[in-house]
Amino acid sequence: MGQNGSYLCNQLEKKGQRVNNNIMKKKISKILSINLLPPILSFGMLSAYVFLYFIPELELISKSGGDTAKLVKTLLPYTLGVLLVTAAIFVFSAVHNLRTELSRERLKKLYNIMDEEYQSWVETTADGFIYINEMSCMNANKIVLSMLDYQADEFQILRAEDIINKDSDGTELLEYISTRDDDITGRYETRLIRKDRTFAEVLISASRISTPLMDGFILIVKDMSDKARTEALRIDVQREYSIVDFQSALQYLYQNAGSMMVEPLLFDEQTEILQAVERMNVEHKNTFIVIDREGFASGIVTDQDLRQRVISGEVGTSDPVSRIMSSPVVTAEPGIMFFEAFRKMREHSIRQLVITDGEGKPAGVLTEKKLIQIQSTNSAVLFEELKRADTIPKLRDCYRQLTFSVRTLVLSGAKAANITGVVSKTAEIITQKLIEMAFLKFGPAPCEFAYLAMGSEGRGEQTLITDQDNGIIFSDVPEEKIEICRSYFLRLGKYVSDSLDNIGYAYCKGGVMASNAKWVRSETEWRDQFRSWVTGTASGKMLDVNIIFDFKCVYGDKKLSRALRLELWDTINRFPSYLREMAATVSEFKPPLTPFGRIQVKYTEHDDEVFDIKKALSPLIIYARTLALREKIEETATSARLRVLKEKGVITPNQFRSYEHAFEYLTLLRFGDQIQTIEEGEPLDNLIYIEDLMEVEILTLRKIFKQISRAQDDLRFTFTGTLR
Repeated sequence: MGQNGSYLCNQLEKKGQRVNNNIMKKKISKILSINLLPPILSFGMLSAYVFLYFIPELELISKSGGDTAKLVKTLLPYTLGVLLVTAAIFVFSAVHNLRTELSRERLKKLYNIMDEEYQSWVETTADGFIYINEMSCMNANKIVLSMLDYQADEFQILRAEDIINKDSDGTELLEYISTRDDDITGRYETRLIRKDRTFAEVLISASRISTPLMDGFILIVKDMSDKARTEALRIDVQREYSIVDFQSALQYLYQNAGSMMVEPLLFDEQTEILQAVERMNVEHKNTFIVIDREGFASGIVTDQDLRQRVISGEVGTSDPVSRIMSSPVVTAEPGIMFFEAFRKMREHSIRQLVITDGEGKPAGVLTEKKLIQIQSTNSAVLFEELKRADTIPKLRDCYRQLTFSVRTLVLSGAKAANITGVVSKTAEIITQKLIEMAFLKFGPAPCEFAYLAMGSEGRGEQTLITDQDNGIIFSDVPEEKIEICRSYFLRLGKYVSDSLDNIGYAYCKGGVMASNAKWVRSETEWRDQFRSWVTGTASGKMLDVNIIFDFKCVYGDKKLSRALRLELWDTINRFPSYLREMAATVSEFKPPLTPFGRIQVKYTEHDDEVFDIKKALSPLIIYARTLALREKIEETATSARLRVLKEKGVITPNQFRSYEHAFEYLTLLRFGDQIQTIEEGEPLDNLIYIEDLMEVEILTLRKIFKQISRAQDDLRFTFTGTLR
């Protein structure tokens, strides 16, 4: 028994699933005590009976000359009683031992199952894995150990503060681990400290975990270093560099690069290296520009230059920065397009491009901190082909490439916002091309108008399962022209909607399309419609307004859509009770969680356990939309709305991290499932099969659904004063 307990403890420690040794010893002692106590008691009772009663009676009868019959008659009742009690004790002991063995077998089976899943997942994942147990001891997989250059036994004696750099995100991560919050999870962009005290840039997803064999924190570590990214590109020979802003994939492809540059850190040529490094640490920069006496860039220094030349001892910390700078500096004018800037970076094999002002002096740096890597086939090439396409068949061919683009984005570890951005941008370009084709067919528009994308496209959150949600607003015209304009835009809307369906974007089942007169209105008609929705004089208003709230202009006069949004805010401000009614709709979308904290499933015709991930995301979308409306936030994307709400102090940083991580995790899970479904040749849906999920994923989903439920309660209480 003791050996089995010791073996179990050793295995748990080896797998990073150790439990408290003191608790384990107490459990083992208790089991040993229960197993040994019955035979000891039985033996003690028999011994006491023999020595205290049987032998004295035997001697007494012998001395008095009694016979054997009298002896048996006298001692038989007592002997039978002792034997019965002893038998009862042994029966109890046998039953208890049997139960103990059965429990042990169940535990062993559970351990083996979890151990196999754990080993399979940890050893095959492409990301690093750190487990911090309840005693703050750490274990890591080979990826993390290799990344930080530690041996397993060396790593186990470290603490989290020994390897997590105390920058802004790192400090928050350490605070999160110390709070031991059972529900909140989060993502942190920070640096881990290697054994040689250098840094590894990482993205960490942290989550609390509590199972019979694991109690503590799991950190999923994604290596963001140059070496790791270069290695990732070798997986697919079709992969090439393409860069996008981290907020939306290639949303800024044809905007000025100056819109994404970061403020530069400037030093003159004679500044001491130590002084520059100290300033870099304070400013959290990994690059600075060296300028000459006239203020022009004469060189650039990166943290790689510091590692290679200063740490190696080639130059001293008191030497001037000009000793280690790279020169000449590759620069670009602020008006350069982002895609051209990226091409220039590739041509010169650099990762920092200095953006100059109108006089040629450094105004900013386009750095890797602001950029992410995606496939050129997923973005630039696809978008270029879309812009060149001039027929519906060509547009349809481009749309069919989107699945491959999304697949490679998912496999390359892109953020959810980048993937949905590419999908939504594709739909936007296709719509723009179709409107231009409609002009050739029907002639120019009779007045100014704005073509509006609504729903998921309006939020920039489309996935591979999407339908149409669109409408048109046209400027007010004299009464005699209004029907002429309406007729034109209905024809245009029908052409665009029919063509979108032909390409692959299904008709909206609810009829929310620009081919429907209900969604083609003048400015005044839209204002009247808003008032009727908000004041309760129109039926079905909540469904309609929830869709229109996420609108954005994808073609035409943006002033019209801007005026429409201002009118919406003004109307809501005059009828604040509408927000309470809107907040109440969140109750119609509940996260799939049972009252006991387990994932609530439904069954397919084949008895598979599934849940609808689109419905699971809806409460977070409604939460962000409702608060954004109250705070007059123009952003339509859920993550962007949450970020602005945090900046305004409406939600706390912990709430922001929790809700953003929940939205990110569910969206990536949704994309991954869609890609798998396509590869299996099955029709797309929003159902997630429980059997396809690992134990760690199920535990994470349960925590996320708790967070979403918390957001629902917060929204209801904020606007209605009740939790249910």
